[in-house]
Amino acid sequence: MLTGRLRKTVPSRPPMPADLAVVNQEERKANVAGFTLVKKREKGAAQFTQVISRNVLYLTSNDYLTTSESSFLFHLSAVVEMCSNALTKHVQQGEERKSTGKYFTIAELGRAFGFSREHVSRVIGRLIEKGIVYELVNFRGVKRHGRVVEERPLFVNPEIMFAGSQNRINATLCRIVINDDFLEKKGMKLPYKLWIRPGEEYGRLYPRKRYIELKQGCAAE
Repeated sequence: MLTGRLRKTVPSRPPMPADLAVVNQEERKANVAGFTLVKKREKGAAQFTQVISRNVLYLTSNDYLTTSESSFLFHLSAVVEMCSNALTKHVQQGEERKSTGKYFTIAELGRAFGFSREHVSRVIGRLIEKGIVYELVNFRGVKRHGRVVEERPLFVNPEIMFAGSQNRINATLCRIVINDDFLEKKGMKLPYKLWIRPGEEYGRLYPRKRYIELKQGCAAE
């Protein structure tokens, strides 16, 4: 007859894989030296365009954009090129959509979104007049031929939406918008404004108060 007390058996912890044990050992060494090992996270393949919501809300509350223009901007967000904000054609490569670097024409935008060329031309024209979209024109070509004969790259103002980091905005794009700031000229005092400091490689969006300080400081130099 068994008279001893039964003890609950606790399952032993499975042995740690050898490579993970080495990592943990190295992490302890790094911690002692004042460093931290950080696990590398997988990067998502999905590219996205950030809408600058405070600025869009400001424009909407001031009735600056029509319903048609706001709706069309939503369509444009799908074809904005990373970092440049240009409206470019994209191709699917595996799980990623990548820009071909080829600019959309007005007619091609119409076909892509199911609109007539005339409708797209009207809406894009209004967005250009309002400083939401910018158009680059080769003025040498205009002077030579008397009209625009080449493709005209279209860019979305990064103060409205931007494909990429808001702290690393393309310098050329920054200068185009800053040198011809339609929104500011029309009295639209956006909460966040684009600026690039002298000598810096990238521009960024600043709160309006800081933007004014930077602009005044640059003018005083």
